[in-house]
Amino acid sequence: MAGLVILAACQPVFEVQISLETEAAEPVLGKVAYIMGGDLWVYDLDNAQDQRLTFEGYASHPRWSPDGSKIAYRKQNQLWVVNLASQQHDLVREFRVDWFTWSASSDQMLYFSQEEGLTLWDGATQTPALVLPDVSGIALNDFVYDDQNGVLLFTKGQVEQGVSAVALVQFDLVQMETSNLFKSLDLKLVPLMAELSPGGQWASFWQWDTRVMFYEEEGLPLCYLPVSGGEVQCTTAMAVPSLGFLDWSSDGQLVYLTVDGDLIMADPLKGSEELLVELKDRLPINPTWAPDGGRIAISVMDQDAGDAEEGRDLSEGIIPRRIGVVDLASQKLNLLTGDAEFGDELPQWSSDGKYILFARQNEERMSLWLMRANGRDQVEIVPELTPKPRPVGQQSDVSWSKWWDWWRPEL
Repeated sequence: MAGLVILAACQPVFEVQISLETEAAEPVLGKVAYIMGGDLWVYDLDNAQDQRLTFEGYASHPRWSPDGSKIAYRKQNQLWVVNLASQQHDLVREFRVDWFTWSASSDQMLYFSQEEGLTLWDGATQTPALVLPDVSGIALNDFVYDDQNGVLLFTKGQVEQGVSAVALVQFDLVQMETSNLFKSLDLKLVPLMAELSPGGQWASFWQWDTRVMFYEEEGLPLCYLPVSGGEVQCTTAMAVPSLGFLDWSSDGQLVYLTVDGDLIMADPLKGSEELLVELKDRLPINPTWAPDGGRIAISVMDQDAGDAEEGRDLSEGIIPRRIGVVDLASQKLNLLTGDAEFGDELPQWSSDGKYILFARQNEERMSLWLMRANGRDQVEIVPELTPKPRPVGQQSDVSWSKWWDWWRPEL
C-alpha cells in the first residue's frame, strides 16, 4: 500500500521505511476514526494522512455513517455529527443519549434516551421524530439494528398482572410496528440480546436464569431464532455472555467461545455444533470471521506467555494476548503477533480479507496497528488512544468502542 510508512529507531539510530505493496490492484482499506487527547481524529489508511476534527476535548464513541461521509460522536453527554467534507458539526441532542446508531441512510440516525424513548433524527432537516416513546414501568435495553431491513431488536421488561415479563422485541421502522420474537414469564429464561446475523436473518441472545448471580463466570446458553419467526435453538455448552465472545459470518454461521475456552461453530440451519479449537487457559476473546468465511481471527494468550505468567494474578494489568488466525480447513491456530511488551486485542478484517487491524496496549498507552493477514508488515497507524481529561489507565479490559471505529468500503 503506497504511502503507508513507519520509522523505526535502533542503536545506532537510523531510519527504515516499510511500504506495504500489493501484487495487483491496491486494496481500498478505508478510514479510522479515533480519539486522541480527548479529540476526534481521522486516519486515511490509503493515503497515510490524519486529520483532527475537534479541539475541545471530551469526545468519545466515534461511529461512521454507512457511506463514510460523516461521523457521529459523543462530547460529554451530547450527541454530535460531523460532515467530513464541510467539517460542519451538528448538535443532534444536547442531553444524555444511552444508545445511538446510523440508519441505512447516512442522513438519519437512531438514538435512545431513558428520558424520552427511541428517536429518529433527520440530518437533512436537523429535526428529531420520536418513534417509540418511553413508558413508565417498561425497561428497554440491548438495542441491535439491522440497517439492511430497517428492523430494530431490543429487550423489553415489564410487570404483567403481577408477573415479571421479559420479551425480545422486533420494531419495524418502516411500518412503525412492534412484535415479540420471544417472551418469557419465567425468570429462569430471561433473554439478554446478543447480535443479529448479517442480513438480519437470525437473532442471537443468551438465556439467563436469574437465580444464577455470577453468570459471567458460569456462562449462559447461547440461543438463536429466525427473525421471521420460528423455533428457538440453544447451545449445549455454556457460552461467555459478552459481545466480545461471538460473531456471525456473512452466510449465517455462528462462532462463539465457551467459559472453558473452546471455540465452537454453530450452524442454525442444520442445528449442529462443531468444536474448532480448544483454547483452555489462554483467555481467548474477540473471534472475528474473515470475509471469505474460511478463517477466524482471534485474540489469545500464547502458550509461552501462559507458562511465564503461571501463578500471576491477571485480573489487573495488561493480559499478554496475541492475534492469531484459525483456519477452518485445518482447524489450526496460527499466531501472528508476538511482542512481549504488548497485549493485542480486537482484530478486524479489511473488506478484501488481506489485512487485519488490531488494538494494542501496554502499561503506558493504547495504539492501533495494521498488518497483512499472514502477520507480515506490522505497522503502527495510530500511536495513542486517549480520552480527556483523564487517561484510561492500566486496565485489562478496555471498552475499545469508545475510542475508535473503522470505516471499510464495500468491494
